[in-house]
Amino acid sequence: MKWYSFIIILVIVITVIVVFPSDKKRIRKIIGQCEQSVVGEDLKSLMGHISFNYSDDYGGSYMMLKKRAEGLFKSYDDFEIASDIKGINITEEKAVADLRVSLIASAGNERGYLLGDAGGHRKLRVYLEKSPYGWQVIRLAGLSEKEQDLQLY
Repeated sequence: MKWYSFIIILVIVITVIVVFPSDKKRIRKIIGQCEQSVVGEDLKSLMGHISFNYSDDYGGSYMMLKKRAEGLFKSYDDFEIASDIKGINITEEKAVADLRVSLIASAGNERGYLLGDAGGHRKLRVYLEKSPYGWQVIRLAGLSEKEQDLQLY
């Protein structure tokens, strides 16, 4: 009887770990889905991960970000993203993710870096908040004013 009880408890613990991922795993998944949305030029999916409360240091809002992404998807093709999540810090309903990102795209016959360069990735800090719909991006930091037109996630 003890053996069966141990097996049942072990199965329950494994199920909880697999079925209910940690917030860090959820945030990693959100960032990955944003990357896939950019590569696939899927504006609806991308904006689904952005909070309506989005704002940045340059006066950007949810609607401005959406318009910028639309323009970017019209101007460029064949997006390629290389990213590395350096750390995620979570405090109750807020989180900060530090990333290094390079974004390459094509415009006509030209191909080049929109973020980062051949020598290294661009450092970004992504601020998230937990909403009833899951984690959503509320702010980006680390972009220059010129790069604000290239904001993607």
